[in-house]
Amino acid sequence: MQTSLTSETLINSYQTIEKALNTAQEQLKSVSHSPRFDAEILLAHVLTCDRSLLKAWPDKNLTDEQVNAFVKLLDQRQTGKPVAYILGSKGFWTFDVEVNEHTLVPRPETEILVEHALKLIPTDKEFLIADICTGSGAIAFALASEYPLATLHASDIDKEALVVAERTLKNLALDNVVFFSGHLYSALPAAQYDLIVSNPPYIDKNDPYLIHPTMQHEPRHALIAENNGLAIIEALLSEVKTYLKKDGFLLIEHGHEQADDIRRLADTNKLNYSMCLQDYQALDRISVIQYI
Repeated sequence: MQTSLTSETLINSYQTIEKALNTAQEQLKSVSHSPRFDAEILLAHVLTCDRSLLKAWPDKNLTDEQVNAFVKLLDQRQTGKPVAYILGSKGFWTFDVEVNEHTLVPRPETEILVEHALKLIPTDKEFLIADICTGSGAIAFALASEYPLATLHASDIDKEALVVAERTLKNLALDNVVFFSGHLYSALPAAQYDLIVSNPPYIDKNDPYLIHPTMQHEPRHALIAENNGLAIIEALLSEVKTYLKKDGFLLIEHGHEQADDIRRLADTNKLNYSMCLQDYQALDRISVIQYI
C-alpha cells in the first residue's frame, strides 16, 4: 500500500470518511475478522473523535495529512499487527490498559471472568486475590478498581510484561495491586488466597488458530502450552490447595474444547468443578473450581 498522496486515485479512495472506511475495510479483510471495526477504530484515532462521529459525518472530507496518517496505520494493520499494539492500548472493563508485543491483547470474553469473580468478593471486608499469568494486568486492575478492600497479588513470568502493567497501574492510581515476577504460584509471597484467577497459556502449539496474521504478533509463551494446551492449567490445579483457602475459588479462562479435560483434572485433584461459564458465542470459556 502507498503511504503518501502520490496519485489522484489514492486521494479519491480516501476523500471522505465513508470512502476511507470502505477502502480500508476491503484492504483489511485478509488479516482481520472485523475489518470495518478495525478501520473505524484507526480512523477515529487519527481524527481524535469517537466512532459515533464517523457514522454521523460520513461525507466529511479528510485532509491530506489525515489520509496519510490513516494509511500509515493501515499499513501496520495489514502486516497483522493488532490494532491495540498499533495504538498502544486496549479498552478493558472501565479503563484502558497499555499493551505491546510483551503482553496479550485483553479479549472481551475475559470480562466474563471478571464479572463472575466480582460475585465472589465481599464488599465489606478485606479479601486476598491472586491473578496468575497477569500479562497486561487487566483482570487484576478490574477487580481492584471495583473493590478497594481487596488486595491483588498479580504474577507473571515475563518481566517485560510486568513493566508494561506497572505503567498502567501508575496511570490508574490503584494502591491495592502488587506485582510479582516468576513462574505461576512460586512467584507469590507465602499466603493463602480467598480467590485465585488466571487467564493462562492454553493453546496447543499445532493449533491452526496460531497461523492467523494477528496471532503472529502476540507473545508465543503467553499463548502456547504443552500437553495439548493443558500443561499450565494442570499445574494450576495440582498446586492450588497450597495457596487457596478452604471454600475458596479458582477461576480459569481456557479453550472452548478444554472444559471436560479441566473437569477431569479437578476430580483428580479432589477439587469441586462448580460450573463452566460460556463466552459471547456460547462456547465454554471459564471454569469455576472450588476447594472444599
